[in-house]
Amino acid sequence: MRVHRRPLIPFLALAVVFSVAGCAPPAPSPAATTTFASDEEAFAAAEETYRGYIAAGNDGTDATRFLIGPALASEIDLSRTLSDQNLAMVGASGFDHFVGVDATVNVKVATVVARVCLDVSDTRIIDEGGADVTPESRADRWLLSITFVGDKSGLLISDSTADDDDGSC
Repeated sequence: MRVHRRPLIPFLALAVVFSVAGCAPPAPSPAATTTFASDEEAFAAAEETYRGYIAAGNDGTDATRFLIGPALASEIDLSRTLSDQNLAMVGASGFDHFVGVDATVNVKVATVVARVCLDVSDTRIIDEGGADVTPESRADRWLLSITFVGDKSGLLISDSTADDDDGSC
């Protein structure tokens, strides 16, 4: 069985169990130079960032390079907790319905908010013996509200929360 390092934001069911620490390691601030010309340009950049984040997790590379602030702190905390419990995440996640909700683009540091339907149906949490310990109650699809910060040179994911407004993807 091939085990990859998975991006941890998709596994919200576990995040409910663990609290986020008050301190995060220092992360570089997004460069504050050029802003986006339009909301559409910012939404396209945000979707590209999210695709990169998901792809990095699926191929086992460092997905934290796409994160900053609370999203980075959550990923690090959950990673440590899983490691301490000898658990690993396997399989590939994906998403659809990436919809830009809000963009603030005429400022030094742009903010973009999008809603994403994340599909984790092909992922599992396994223990050190290879047994599947994925909670049966975990949903296969999650509607997320994701906040990105940065500028035209790049956006980073700063927050990702379950969106309970309409409850489904």
